[in-house]
Amino acid sequence: MKRLVRFGLFLFPVIVLAFAPAVADARNIFDIIFGRKQEVQPVYPPAPPPVKKKRVTKTPAQQKANQKAQNAKRILVIGDFVANAAGDGLSQLYAENSDIVVLISTNLSSGLVRDNHYNWIDNIPKLIAKEKPDVIVMALGANDDQPIKTNGETIDVNASEWKDNYRQRITALTNALKQTGKPFLWLGNPSFKDRDLSIAIASFNRLYKQQVEAAGGHFIDVWEGFVDEQGNFALSGYDVNGQTARLRANDGINFTTAGKKKLAFYLEKPLDGIFNLNSKDDKDNIKVDPNGPVISVLPRDVDRIAPVGFYDMAGQNNGLLGDPDNPKTLKDEDSWVPRNGKHAGRADNFSTVQ
Repeated sequence: MKRLVRFGLFLFPVIVLAFAPAVADARNIFDIIFGRKQEVQPVYPPAPPPVKKKRVTKTPAQQKANQKAQNAKRILVIGDFVANAAGDGLSQLYAENSDIVVLISTNLSSGLVRDNHYNWIDNIPKLIAKEKPDVIVMALGANDDQPIKTNGETIDVNASEWKDNYRQRITALTNALKQTGKPFLWLGNPSFKDRDLSIAIASFNRLYKQQVEAAGGHFIDVWEGFVDEQGNFALSGYDVNGQTARLRANDGINFTTAGKKKLAFYLEKPLDGIFNLNSKDDKDNIKVDPNGPVISVLPRDVDRIAPVGFYDMAGQNNGLLGDPDNPKTLKDEDSWVPRNGKHAGRADNFSTVQ
């Protein structure tokens, strides 16, 4: 009996091992006896088929834009951050025009006061030699409402000497532009959110206009396009399509995409006139006289014009539109002007003549 029991005890592990999993797959004695628990393999969804990238086919106009003509007219935009915004707008305006190349060379924080930071008078000849432009567009002065430091002396903005010194700097810069022999446009500054800055900028614009036109350049006034009906700074206004749009950033300084396009809109007609793009008749275009002011005549096929505000109108009817500072001289027979400022016989004369 004892022998039988011993044989059974010997045989039991053999039977268990015979039906147990392979020892190589076991981790411990329980795995050998009861078998290893099968791990459930996670089931992943099948990978999606690779997405084929859609091939973008450029339109003929886009292909033409990327291949500017060898004789394309070259516009060089120089100045501060306002000039940079105008350059971006011009780049969009002429993006699909292979006959015009827009070159932007700006220093955002530059001006006429801090010439130690960037001196435009010294750098303009270098830029002209490098870029070889056909026309120059400049915008400057938005950073200039600050004291002038010269010869170890600081001149406050409110001092009378400041304006005299600043005018001399404008004259030197416009002379440098004139000496390039290239037609140049000076883009006036718009209003800004800071009221004191806007007041200063308005006075700067008057100085720019005087000196630019004296040097034979053309001053582009954009003020009315960026103010409301009361003449105050406006974040929004009419865009180039006549729709209300946001023109300025929240800081009241920089420009939105619509604002940049509007700056370019003011430059479009003068530039087209210079390049003879919209007219076959030479007498319909802007004449650039290096020794005199620019005479601007719009082409005959005008399809749109820049917005005109009431401030552009002459107070009396003895001046040209947009030129209230230079009224014409009345002849003796035209010297009578009624109280409302209108000539007798005109449709806008509502006075009663006794």
